[in-house]
Amino acid sequence: MARYSEVIINEDKSVRALMKVDFKFRKDQDFNSDYIAAYNYRYDKVYLLKRILDNKFKVDKLYSSGPGWWSIKSFVDGDIDVYWTKDVLYDKNHKVIFKLPKWIAEMLQFYYSYEHGNLIFTHLKEDIYISTRSKESVILISKKKKVLFRPSRYNNSTEVCPTCEVIYLDDIVFEDFQITEELLEKLKQLDTIDQMKELIQKELFINII
Repeated sequence: MARYSEVIINEDKSVRALMKVDFKFRKDQDFNSDYIAAYNYRYDKVYLLKRILDNKFKVDKLYSSGPGWWSIKSFVDGDIDVYWTKDVLYDKNHKVIFKLPKWIAEMLQFYYSYEHGNLIFTHLKEDIYISTRSKESVILISKKKKVLFRPSRYNNSTEVCPTCEVIYLDDIVFEDFQITEELLEKLKQLDTIDQMKELIQKELFINII
């Protein structure tokens, strides 16, 4: 389907489009919303559809790779309750949570992985989220502040983020680190992202003892 093709979504959720696409929608999708996320059953494209009239939508955004693809697919599957598009993180009602640059979104784990140390993008409290990638990053993000723990081998980045605090640590502290259920519960009991940052940093160093 070409971008900006028009799509008709009927009351029974059947779809008519300029080119045939078998859409999959989120189970609890509100079809009265002005925006609807979907992907095709070949899993090669995800769509953000924007209402233009009654039950008529246009393809507002289409992804075949990157954080937009991963986040919308996981959102439609019900694995996460947020998705990323056009440098913004949205909730399931398409309300803005906060702005999020693509270079950070690319580091987030938007899908389930069985690799040791990976943690899918997880809500902690209010607007604070956490994500980890094995041996690469531990990221705490919120509207006001984003804390990135990164191995020192990445300490040559030229990316700019006024609300980011990037903490470079020796590569070895990330080697076998993972967010356990116990640690996740401890983080959820804390009040601020700074308190969470201190706990994560402590746990990273404990990991090598």
